[in-house]
Amino acid sequence: MPSVAVATGAQVLRITYSSRCAAFESRAIIPIVYTRVIVTRTGAGWIAAASSAAAGDMEMRFQPAGAVTIAGSMPVQGTIKGVAIHAPDILAGLPAIDTRATFGTDNATTVSGFAFAASGISPTAGVSGIGTGTISISNSAGDTCTGSSFSWGLGPAG
Repeated sequence: MPSVAVATGAQVLRITYSSRCAAFESRAIIPIVYTRVIVTRTGAGWIAAASSAAAGDMEMRFQPAGAVTIAGSMPVQGTIKGVAIHAPDILAGLPAIDTRATFGTDNATTVSGFAFAASGISPTAGVSGIGTGTISISNSAGDTCTGSSFSWGLGPAG
């Protein structure tokens, strides 16, 4: 049984590309994607899947991984695949960002991190960590950066 409850239902997945790229330095691409997902419980783990075609077709599967070492948290690991499309309205007040993250279709891109309960440090529960494997960040103008590392997080949609 998981030691921390992972919220199900509507959530926001945040992806931040971690490698250097000339397109970032010229500001052709902003290296973040915030997209809407639906989190469901499945067996011993969870699936976070794009909430609509406008959000892409990405799917992240993760499950508890190892012993709890920090009270109020639980290590997780899994895989991510597909395309996550940025939803500009999630970051209201900022210039519109036209970005998508592509992870491939072979489940070779992995995610690891921690699920954590709400606390004095974080007022809401969530899940966050790092990813390793194929990631490509692109925009509709054709600018693309390809790398192998990113950070990610799941949290409340509102």
